[in-house]
Amino acid sequence: MNPSVNLHRLQVLDTKLDLLQKQILNQEGIIRNTTEIDISSKMVEEKLAHFHEIELKLTKISAKRRELSIKVEQSESSLYSGTIHNPKELQDLQNEIRSLRKIIPGIEEEEFSLMMELERAQTELQIAQKNLNQLKQIKILSNQERTNKVESLVKDKEILLRERNAALPSITPDLLTIYERIRQQKNGLAVIDIVDDSCSGCGSEITKSEWQQARTSLALIYCQGCGRIIFGN
Repeated sequence: MNPSVNLHRLQVLDTKLDLLQKQILNQEGIIRNTTEIDISSKMVEEKLAHFHEIELKLTKISAKRRELSIKVEQSESSLYSGTIHNPKELQDLQNEIRSLRKIIPGIEEEEFSLMMELERAQTELQIAQKNLNQLKQIKILSNQERTNKVESLVKDKEILLRERNAALPSITPDLLTIYERIRQQKNGLAVIDIVDDSCSGCGSEITKSEWQQARTSLALIYCQGCGRIIFGN
């Protein structure tokens, strides 16, 4: 029997197995890929850090405004308490109160500006968090779908492996060794079909004589261009 026939059958199975394995790895790679979520998580972290930064500034400026307001109240209380009679001390208190009253409006304006900025930062943080949650939910659904796909591909692969194992006894060890060596060297394709009088692997011309030999010879016939086994169908 022409030895290329059984090897071609094995090649067909192996080509399908290679494709299935590639699809499985591709799906598993997508399942493991969290780039979009990682970017979104980083965004949330940045927005949260920005929010806390503004919050801290607001806390400090609010504390400063309260401190100055209390200082004004205390100074006014001392000024009008009647306990201070020294004119210079009274004048100093009045000057201090005027100075503080000039400073406080600027601080209040800064405080209000920070309050607005904090509100914007909180909105941006909420939007970023919402986007992250949506991406995570989409990823969960997508991964479930892809996991089901992988399971289906694995089942198909198991069926093909059983067919491959059933085909192996018809191939002698020496031919199998040649086949596996060429497959390893030629990107998984050891046995080629003739398409339009050409090698389906490299495109080199296959003569009618070579094709006839491949059909009838008890020895393997190889493509002169790439060295793959010619299937004499």
